[in-house]
Amino acid sequence: MTVERPSGSQRVAADIAAIAEAPLSIPERAQALLDPLGRLVPFQGAWISLLDPERRTQPPVVAHGFGADHIAYMSGPAGVEEIEQLGLFRLRGATRISDLSVPLQEVYSWTQFLAPTGFCGGLVVGLFAPDGRHLGVLGLNTDTDAHPTEAARDMITTLAPAIAHAVDPLRSITAAARVVTDARAGVVLAQSGAVLPLPGVGGDPLLVAGSPVLAAAAQHMADGSTYASFLCPYRQQQSLERHARVTVLACASQSATHLAAAVLLSAPGDMRALTDRELEILGRLVEGSSYRHIAATLGLSECAMAGHIEDIRVKLEASTRTLAMLRAARRGLYVPSALAAPRSADRRATAHRTSAPRPAERPFAMSLPASLRRAVEAIEEHPEHRFTTRDIAEIAHVSPRTLQQGFRQHMGISPMRFLREVRLARVHDDLRRAGPGDTTVARIAHRWGFTSLSRFAAAYRASFGIHPAGTLRDRERR
Repeated sequence: MTVERPSGSQRVAADIAAIAEAPLSIPERAQALLDPLGRLVPFQGAWISLLDPERRTQPPVVAHGFGADHIAYMSGPAGVEEIEQLGLFRLRGATRISDLSVPLQEVYSWTQFLAPTGFCGGLVVGLFAPDGRHLGVLGLNTDTDAHPTEAARDMITTLAPAIAHAVDPLRSITAAARVVTDARAGVVLAQSGAVLPLPGVGGDPLLVAGSPVLAAAAQHMADGSTYASFLCPYRQQQSLERHARVTVLACASQSATHLAAAVLLSAPGDMRALTDRELEILGRLVEGSSYRHIAATLGLSECAMAGHIEDIRVKLEASTRTLAMLRAARRGLYVPSALAAPRSADRRATAHRTSAPRPAERPFAMSLPASLRRAVEAIEEHPEHRFTTRDIAEIAHVSPRTLQQGFRQHMGISPMRFLREVRLARVHDDLRRAGPGDTTVARIAHRWGFTSLSRFAAAYRASFGIHPAGTLRDRERR
């Protein structure tokens, strides 16, 4: 019996299918694709990019054989616009350069970059997911007009879905989301705030664009978290559950720069008989508010507040109040303040608050070990200083690792996060005190040690719910 050997194109198709399913990162799969593609088209230049529809850029996952200027042009909005004008985003099949409807002399990338460096032929194909999402572009360029052949063009058209599958960033996000086994809804949150559907999971009114749940999720990501879990009051009439659990999974940076996180809703799990008020108190403790501030905000007496805290400690089986708070944070047993039901006392406290609660006002600050008190005092006295973790550790007379562990254990945050909170509070105070025309946001931010204005503005908005310029304008209007 004679066994028919697979043809060259069949082997290429099998290799690409295997690469698409391989447990590799997206850049690794894209790089591996070049070998079988090179057997179809003997290219000197290769490009696989992922589209960022928010910024209108298409950064390459792999770029081979092109100059830096060409890569910069094709990665940016001008390159995206050129491909759109050529109609290549609308076509589901590969198109050879020689088959373009526009004369090559009118194509900027050809006249400025490709032709001058010796390229004569090539093809481009748009990459689309099965659900219609436009993922990016594959381009191959040759130094001869004999390639690519019509047969190679047609074969790459056939292989385009498998190539798209290999570089689809939502694949890794969807796989990561499977850790939430009982997820009943989910979305993907883009860096811009746009909301994309998560394949295989339905939507929910709590996860629409601009919702408080997504704002809370974005704040966790802005803080550098790769994972977060918290509770949200679930007020749908058809639901018997008081709360939904929100799980936030950061997107890997290698997947696609415009995607921020997957946000999923599931059953709340064991809530340890914590009441709505106790979950709200825990949320404010996790966010760094002091007992006194929480009591004033929620309209509680000190006695009532102490009773709630003791009940929380017992329900979480914690030996100390601080341990109870840390367990709640670790298990996601809290409702962030942005998701809590508004109360009149809460609104009054917000209206009259002159600054964010200082980090040193944390209820357990006075019982800190001496080493941490030294670190806290140094940060409070000179938050504008460009401290590193090692600098603070030297002041505390401990190792950097011990410092990190101490801050996490006793204060629930890292030393550098504590430093940032102090700086944000000082900026907020200065902005509220500034007179008309006295200063600028940038000047105040730099005064207190912020070097990146974009990151500062994001952190400020996450902390105070307003852009720093808005705080300054409010002051100038008063």
